[in-house]
Amino acid sequence: MQKNTKKRFYFQPLPIGVVKLDGKIGRLTGNMIFHRINSPEARNVVYRETIDAFRNKIDDANGVTGIWQGEYWGKWMISAVRAAEYTGDAELKSFLRSAAYELISLRDENGCISTYRNPDWFNAAAPEEVKKVLGVVSDWNWNIWCRKYTLWGLLEAYRLLGEKPILDAASDLAANLIDTLEKKNTDLRKTGTFCGLASCSILKPMLQLYRYSGDERFGNFARDIVDSWRNDDGIAPGLISNAFSGKPLHLWHPECGFWTKAYEMMSCVDGILLYSTLFDDQSVVDAAENLYELILKYEYNRCGNVGFNDQFQHSALYLDSISEPCDAIHWMRMCFELFKLTGKVRYMETFEHTFLNAFLAGITRDGKWGMRAVRSSGHHMTAPEQAKMNYNHCCVNNLPRGLFNAAESCFMTGENCAAVNMYIPFSADGVLPDGNQVQLTLSGDVLTGDKAVISVSASRELTLKLRVPQWSTENRFTVNGKDITADSEYATVVLPAGNSRIEVEFKLAVYLETFPADGEVAGLPQWHLRRYMEGTNSEGLPLHDSPKALLHAGALLMARSKLIGDSAENMFHSPSMANGKFSCSLKKSDDPDTLAQFTAEFTAPDGSVRVEKVCDYASAGNIDSTDTELFTMFF
Repeated sequence: MQKNTKKRFYFQPLPIGVVKLDGKIGRLTGNMIFHRINSPEARNVVYRETIDAFRNKIDDANGVTGIWQGEYWGKWMISAVRAAEYTGDAELKSFLRSAAYELISLRDENGCISTYRNPDWFNAAAPEEVKKVLGVVSDWNWNIWCRKYTLWGLLEAYRLLGEKPILDAASDLAANLIDTLEKKNTDLRKTGTFCGLASCSILKPMLQLYRYSGDERFGNFARDIVDSWRNDDGIAPGLISNAFSGKPLHLWHPECGFWTKAYEMMSCVDGILLYSTLFDDQSVVDAAENLYELILKYEYNRCGNVGFNDQFQHSALYLDSISEPCDAIHWMRMCFELFKLTGKVRYMETFEHTFLNAFLAGITRDGKWGMRAVRSSGHHMTAPEQAKMNYNHCCVNNLPRGLFNAAESCFMTGENCAAVNMYIPFSADGVLPDGNQVQLTLSGDVLTGDKAVISVSASRELTLKLRVPQWSTENRFTVNGKDITADSEYATVVLPAGNSRIEVEFKLAVYLETFPADGEVAGLPQWHLRRYMEGTNSEGLPLHDSPKALLHAGALLMARSKLIGDSAENMFHSPSMANGKFSCSLKKSDDPDTLAQFTAEFTAPDGSVRVEKVCDYASAGNIDSTDTELFTMFF
């Protein structure tokens, strides 16, 4: 029997596909769906590589460590299911049915579906054995992490198709893992790598399985994971107990070294928030809110994301930033779920900032591929070959999910109302929970300071909340020709049945933010330096040893780039604007290849004027490039 959600939501997304992204971001979404999911290459090459990993079983081939080819099928399936819902593509839905049953055909007699030759092996060999074989010490074993994505992919297929054999296969896969852990008397926190964060992130799909199947065994397994994080027993990660400590994440367990893997930890938080809804547990929501505050304070980086190359290591301290798209996706997920559960608008503000800046910077402008990491200047790290795969990558396979999550965020429902949360072009056509048939279109380039027009058609009276963004210094809302007032978070209007027209005008907050806020730039420590320089063609990337400024224009971070005609000499060798209180005014320029472009006029305290061409940070370096002076977000 399926389990129902017990906890009340303040806001809920509409079914995927009701809201579609329009404009430049909409075109990017369409391109990514085609190239990564629907094109002949996507079906015959990209997908085929993911399923063949279960036949080849090379993840543990070296006998001492394990890699992660087993994650890609699940990641691809999760994005593809949502693409099928988003587009309503019946042919894609049929392909996904075949893909699910192809995977199921590869399970063993115990119901296990794995890319490991020894599916019961959950930890790397002893360090001396690993070094003897590989020449270096490594504790990699991604077996349960891979199992998580396989389980999740099957459950997404079941959600789309509703076919019991798929749910049965998912149940058998999960039961096999639980049986093996119980037989080996193994603590999940002590499996895999990064203090069990990767393994424990199976919490979310295990909860989804519990919800769909009603099998208490899966619910109890999930509860055990959450309870282990409440324990103050000194065993890392103590995700819930430490959330109330007030300490920076990297200081929770210093004896564990560099264990604070951002992607895996936030994946665990995603599971915690689902747990709160199924078991009506407010204490874990409180823990997640505390984690948000700690991450925002200590880990928010210059790119508008969290972490330093996928690690929580006091990232907010450092000027030069490098940030992983998977972290952006899961930070957005964390904010999205907290917004649903609490109704606090600050979570949507943070979601929007990360989406429009660090996340979009991680997608190549043609929608065919993406970045392994985005940098604050120089060039981004294009996603390379990974885990001996040529056509799949952890970040690239995750990227469509972030786009669909953004579409869900634009227009949501609340108690007796609907809400517009983001002012990027989108359209919605669907039935609200109260039966109101609504069509809504938002057009206009708000991100560059233009007016937005929201056209609404409703079958009955509609209470609509319009978010008041904190990045605007002046707001004007006009409904059917009449100005309305707004509170600090939303303007609330009651629209009659039939057609309505809303005009929205925001004045962009344009300002320079100086980093570091106090003291001098200390430079990157050795570990951070090594992580910053990861990837190919990184030699010669600029590093900064004096204060710099970031330019904000509303929701967007601005940058300079050769892609809009700037020069390396100007970008990297002109005087810094962090040394005085400059004011800035912007004049919009049209450019089909950027989300926003302006001519910026900076006025110094002495009255001197400096003119620069600038564009949004996400568009400044979103190509595969080896140019170490391609762009910079620093002024």
